[in-house]
Amino acid sequence: MKRLFASFGKKIKGRSGDSLAEVLIALLISAVALVMLASMITSSTSMIDSSKKKMNSYYDAAGSLAELSGSGVNGTVTITGGGLSESFSVDIFTDNELKSPVAAYKLK
Repeated sequence: MKRLFASFGKKIKGRSGDSLAEVLIALLISAVALVMLASMITSSTSMIDSSKKKMNSYYDAAGSLAELSGSGVNGTVTITGGGLSESFSVDIFTDNELKSPVAAYKLK
């Protein structure tokens, strides 16, 4: 470790500059890092836009289900837990326009 600090100290105190090869390699490393950063920002922006579209379509479907009136398909929902189980009669409303349908349940 002392050698590293000693060589660093000599480099700072010395009058000779960096070689052209060292400068070019440093520029190459910096350019690669900037390209990777730009690629990461582009892909994260794309993922954010995609998730916003999916969430908006989900909220639209959930909102339209909340406004439904009348009766949906009759069904039963069973809730189990802690050694207990209870079933409820419900009306099921679905929106099949989405790739993964959203469903709402209304107790009778």
